Amino acid sequence: MIVGLFPELLSPGGVQTAGRQTAAALARAAAGRNVACRFLSLNDSACSHTFCVRGAQICFEGFGGNRARFIIAAVRAAFAGTTLTWAAHPNLAPVALAMKLLRPRLRFIACSHGVEVWSPLPPLRRLALCQSDAVVAPSRYTAHQLVTQQGIPMIRVHRLPWALDPALESLAVSPNCELLPDLPPGPIILTVGRWSVDERYKGLDELIEAMPTVRAAIPGAFLVAVGNGDDRARLEQKAAALSLQSGVRFFDAARGEQLIAYYNRCDVFALPSRGEGFGLVFLEAMAVGKPLLGGAHGGIPDIITHGVNGFLVAQDDREKLALSLIELLRRPKLREQMGRAGLVRLRQDFLFEGFAAHVEKILRQCGVTA
Repeated sequence: MIVGLFPELLSPGGVQTAGRQTAAALARAAAGRNVACRFLSLNDSACSHTFCVRGAQICFEGFGGNRARFIIAAVRAAFAGTTLTWAAHPNLAPVALAMKLLRPRLRFIACSHGVEVWSPLPPLRRLALCQSDAVVAPSRYTAHQLVTQQGIPMIRVHRLPWALDPALESLAVSPNCELLPDLPPGPIILTVGRWSVDERYKGLDELIEAMPTVRAAIPGAFLVAVGNGDDRARLEQKAAALSLQSGVRFFDAARGEQLIAYYNRCDVFALPSRGEGFGLVFLEAMAVGKPLLGGAHGGIPDIITHGVNGFLVAQDDREKLALSLIELLRRPKLREQMGRAGLVRLRQDFLFEGFAAHVEKILRQCGVTA
């Protein structure tokens, strides 16, 4: 049996999206080996759940945040013929290690996402990662941090780039802009994220600060920020203090068809973040052929090739940020060229089928053949 341990699967967010795709890939791998699979989610509500990926129904058990019940279920699974445990977050690696100690022949793979492993982890989590058979990372930068900050031998670190949500892939073919609220008629710079005090590294402050320069060069340009969070009120006040009430528009978080419609309506997608382990939002913008502007940090350079499908800008370089946005808005042919290049790259490297094949390859490299 293959067991997957997840922090959460049904809520919006990059970790959750990556988790759903991982569960679907593991279910496919289990079916190919003619073995069962069982997925446990710590924070989803305490009942059985299902979700669908590529037409396949994936079932899992939620534990409503009850860590004791979650651990007991995992330990019991260790004695039920489990051959592989996949811990979908470093926080869950100690649980997987306990399963391995109880069943020494069990293989154990841990998954990292980004900033949570960019500095040394608490001793137990770090020990658990070091005792795993493999640790996966979505980007080269995060893989490097696993080696330098956590002490994982390089030979046991595997890069596993996340993929575009397959549901959004199909929606991107024919976006429905009728689902959008009233948006300004001029050129639109779009940014999407969770505007949290803990995630100010995403760079929305810098985008707001760049808008006076952008609007001086292109008076009709607007910044549209989609997302919620406990820092949104401060950001709205910042835009007002810069007399940008009409130049910066905030809208609530969107999912599915409406989210794709936002991407389709914009001219440029921008997130000059310094803390992205990967950046699924960039894949979403690429799916509708949009040029990108991202921070030259973390996992973003694995997605954006500077000058090809977008621009990379250091987050503290306000002048370069503004000038790059102006250049993209002024040059429609460049936007179209970059959008096409991004779509080609997405289809080559960031779709679910390739992701599932990569998971299968990692399993085989770790000796999980049956």
